[in-house]
Amino acid sequence: MIGPDEEEDDDDVLEEDDLNAHAHASEAPGGEEEIAAKEDVSKELENLEARRKLRLARKPDVSRLERAVVDGVPQFDKGTRVVVERRISFVDGHPWLDTCLYTVQHVDLTSGVVQALDEEHGHRSFLSFKDKHHDWYLCPKKGNPLAKSRRRKRVVAT
Repeated sequence: MIGPDEEEDDDDVLEEDDLNAHAHASEAPGGEEEIAAKEDVSKELENLEARRKLRLARKPDVSRLERAVVDGVPQFDKGTRVVVERRISFVDGHPWLDTCLYTVQHVDLTSGVVQALDEEHGHRSFLSFKDKHHDWYLCPKKGNPLAKSRRRKRVVAT
C-alpha cells in the first residue's frame, strides 16, 4: 500500500494498454494450441463412438422374449427364470448396462423388490420390477436365451 508521502514506482505497474494487449493476445483465434485441442476432442469423440458401437455389439437380443412386467404387475413368481436388461440411471440417455439371467427367489409386491439368483455369476441380486431402468422378460424353462450362437457377427469400428 502506498502512503500519502510515497510515490508510485512506474516499473512495478503495468500500463492499462499493456494489460489489454496481453488479454487480447491470449484470446487470439486459430492459435496452434486451440487447433491441437480441437483435433484431440474430435479424436476422443470418434474413439467414444467406436467404443459405444463395440459395447452395443455385445448386447444380447431379447426382443423375442415375452415381457415379464405388464402394467406394473409382475407375470412371474418364485422359481421363474427371468432376463433383466439394466440401463444406467445417472447418465444422460440411460445407455444399456448389462443383461442377466436370474432365477426368482422372492417377490415383494408392495415394494417391488425381487430377490433373484444369478447362477452364472453365483450371486444374489436385489432388483425392483418398479424401476424404470430395468426391463424384465420371461425366460424359457430350458436353455439360455442370452447365449451367443456359434456364428458371430463381426462389428468393425471405423
